[in-house]
Amino acid sequence: MTVGIVLILAFATLWLGSLVGIFYSFPFFDYILPDQSFLSILGVFNLVFIIGIPILSIILLIVRLVFGKRMSSFWRTGMMLFLSLNIVSLVFIGTTILQQFSNGDSTTETVNLELNQEKPMQLALADDRYEHVLFQMGRGVKFSEEALVCSQIVLDILPSPTDEVFYEKELFARGHTLDEAGRLARRIDYPLQWDENELTLPPNFIIPNGEKFRDQKVYLNIYLPKGQTIEFDESLKPFAWHVHWKRHIPFWNEYGKIWSMTEKGLRCQNCDENESFEESTVVIPDTTTIPRDSL
Repeated sequence: MTVGIVLILAFATLWLGSLVGIFYSFPFFDYILPDQSFLSILGVFNLVFIIGIPILSIILLIVRLVFGKRMSSFWRTGMMLFLSLNIVSLVFIGTTILQQFSNGDSTTETVNLELNQEKPMQLALADDRYEHVLFQMGRGVKFSEEALVCSQIVLDILPSPTDEVFYEKELFARGHTLDEAGRLARRIDYPLQWDENELTLPPNFIIPNGEKFRDQKVYLNIYLPKGQTIEFDESLKPFAWHVHWKRHIPFWNEYGKIWSMTEKGLRCQNCDENESFEESTVVIPDTTTIPRDSL
């Protein structure tokens, strides 16, 4: 009997923990769901019972085995029908959410950089005011009280087709319609800072309260002409553990090293080993490289 009571309390605690998790996730639903607020309430209602009814069924099974008490078939059937109704409702909400991501659009900006050819270009990371936000929802998305913090940034360092140093910044978003996707893409604020050969990247961008999350991303291509050198600033160090290169280059241990652009990619000039990476790609902050065409 003692074991039965302990199991009942354990499953009841599990349900209460699920309720707390759903409660704290509720503000995030407003970023995902369409503008109809009743869908957020309905979705939370569905999740509560989809999680709770199976747990309740296990508790009732324990009660029957330990205490010999059995729920009538009428209530068991009603409970299963109610569970099925909640599942159908949640599937409907899921379909509605998928429709909000059905179209994608982007806007691209090209910026030439005036560079002192006698010094290496510096690549640095700006301070992250959201560094200590712990509530993370999915890959590269953190939730703070004032906004969603997105780190879905893809960086390529490529050979330049000209003798100029420049970058292309593509802002991408999805939406229910192309117009909505384009509008959300143009609202992404990802300002780069260029000062005396140093290009500083923001670690993230935000989606403010009232705006929708529609898989917003930033694609940043930095083009260097052949022979141009670049150095990774130490500010990238706390960021580097979330970075994956196509070719393994532990640049977080190679601060102060000079890399030179070749026809096939960057090559280290003063590393212990003549390491290089070609067609370099860094995906921030995911730890898995994803082909550019699939994003």
